[in-house]
Amino acid sequence: MGIETWHLVHETYNPAWRKIEGLQNWCKENDLHPKTIKPFNSLNQIISRTALGRLSPPRPIDPNYLTLNEKELVENKFAKFSEMNKLAIVDIDGVLVSVWPTLKDLWQKRQLSPRLIRETLEKNKPPLADLLPLGDIARRVDKLILWTSRFSPQKVPSLLTNLGSFDAFPFLSRPKIRKIEDHFFPGKTEVIAGEIKGLGKNGFNRITKIIDELDDPYIIYVGSSLFDIHRFQNLIKYLQEREMPFDQFVFCVNGHLVL
Repeated sequence: MGIETWHLVHETYNPAWRKIEGLQNWCKENDLHPKTIKPFNSLNQIISRTALGRLSPPRPIDPNYLTLNEKELVENKFAKFSEMNKLAIVDIDGVLVSVWPTLKDLWQKRQLSPRLIRETLEKNKPPLADLLPLGDIARRVDKLILWTSRFSPQKVPSLLTNLGSFDAFPFLSRPKIRKIEDHFFPGKTEVIAGEIKGLGKNGFNRITKIIDELDDPYIIYVGSSLFDIHRFQNLIKYLQEREMPFDQFVFCVNGHLVL
């Protein structure tokens, strides 16, 4: 099956993609432009499908993915956009780190030893190249939130840790969180962990506070799954209930079912 055929089948029969299409109508009902929803297959596509592509170093932008507000910002109000605060909220679990190859490999091996588990985790840890687009996004925003449903204990078993920037799913230890915040664009990066997708009122409270501190920022939320779709909808409702601005909020989603 060629890659074009795979994407056609994936987007035709995947209920997450059908949900994404319906989400555009939901946006209209909630005073948001339908292009607020931006499907993507690769993290590299996000900058070229949002107003972030207008910032230095500029990247070609596909206007078919921009909201009317974004078009105005990049075409006629770029000086205003340059001065405007910008916030990126990125799901770790299904955007930066895919757990499915690891689970598939572990399932196929059936009889596992600690050594085989460790080798499988090492094999499937995200390569540095996959994380570079996140750095490109981070350089263009004033605040980067990495949002994850992972548990965040003080310690994680050594078998499941020290795998590059992350521990093995479903963990992200507090020392690893501090390391990410201290070394990945320090001063602008914050990790919100242990917040179950779709719920996580503490995470909503924290993000609402950040939005208030940034004074009506341009916001991109990068999610992956049906749970992230519900989290996006709940976050918009949360802002509406508090009469906070939400018209400069866009949602990039890659159509996973669970993570």
